[in-house]
Amino acid sequence: MILPLHAMKLPYAVGLYRELHQRYGGLIDFHTICHDHNILFEKALLSPGVTGFSTRVNGTGVIIMNASVKRLERHAYAWHELYHLLRGCAGTFDNVISRREEHQADLFAALCMIPEVQYGDTPHCLVERHSVPVELATLRIEQELRMNQAA
Repeated sequence: MILPLHAMKLPYAVGLYRELHQRYGGLIDFHTICHDHNILFEKALLSPGVTGFSTRVNGTGVIIMNASVKRLERHAYAWHELYHLLRGCAGTFDNVISRREEHQADLFAALCMIPEVQYGDTPHCLVERHSVPVELATLRIEQELRMNQAA
């Protein structure tokens, strides 16, 4: 039996990604995960400079993304915010999220949006193949190198 993600308190993005990969048979679909974990996703016009945020309201996770942000960035930030909700650290006004936690949220987004890296891939290759921001492509390649060095 697999425990709910919020009960597992997985420590890092890689662990959460692996759990979702196993749970969903390798197909990690944002909307399916949101549905299964009682998370609502909405777009709204937010203040300039605000990409989005996540929170919980009466036990329901909520991700609000700025509709004026380009789709590519909005998609990446949605995965980022999903990580916060699944880890149980969704932003609240009294909850300051650490830089390490923000990095883990970015890494989770990179892992979900770029499921594999091929030998010789560059950030530009990943941007073209997966329609992701270059920062996530770079982060994903760095993670792949760390995993290969550890093996």
